[in-house]
Amino acid sequence: MEHLPIANDSVDIVVRWEVYEHFEKGTGKCLSEALRVLRPGGRLFFTVLFQNIRLLLRGTGHPPKTSLKTWHQHETSQFYRYQFYQYRFFRRELALELTTAGFDVRTLRPIGMPVGFRRFLVHDCKLPLRGFRRTHFARIADKALVESVARLLPPSWFGHMLFSVADKPHNMSSTPSLGNSGSPA
Repeated sequence: MEHLPIANDSVDIVVRWEVYEHFEKGTGKCLSEALRVLRPGGRLFFTVLFQNIRLLLRGTGHPPKTSLKTWHQHETSQFYRYQFYQYRFFRRELALELTTAGFDVRTLRPIGMPVGFRRFLVHDCKLPLRGFRRTHFARIADKALVESVARLLPPSWFGHMLFSVADKPHNMSSTPSLGNSGSPA
């Protein structure tokens, strides 16, 4: 993602689904690399985890640009250590990341409301919507109910991911790339 073996200005579309938020140093190198390989006018489609209002109210959200990282606690013998896992983004932060990298932002839209709403019901309301002992019918009914209700809710509250579309400006070209031979490709 940070060093693609693809020539400059050579592809029309780059697609990345749930990838960029897992680079601890941020999205900068990944976005720059996507910009490098895209032709002028090329389009980047990707998703990142969305920092929705539910997470902020629950206390698991973080204020912008201070601590967007989430950490997973891993048990190693008798000690615990924390390891970086992912970032979550507000729309305005992702828009800034994209424009700073040189992209023209077309769309930043929360998606995955059923996933976010289900997490709200399970983690915040403590409803038993999962488990192997539940019948197949109960799981199907839960899924139908959650998906139906989630469509009525505000995306900014329950969206799980940000779907993002950005274009490389038509007047922007990358510098010549060096292939394996060391000469411009």
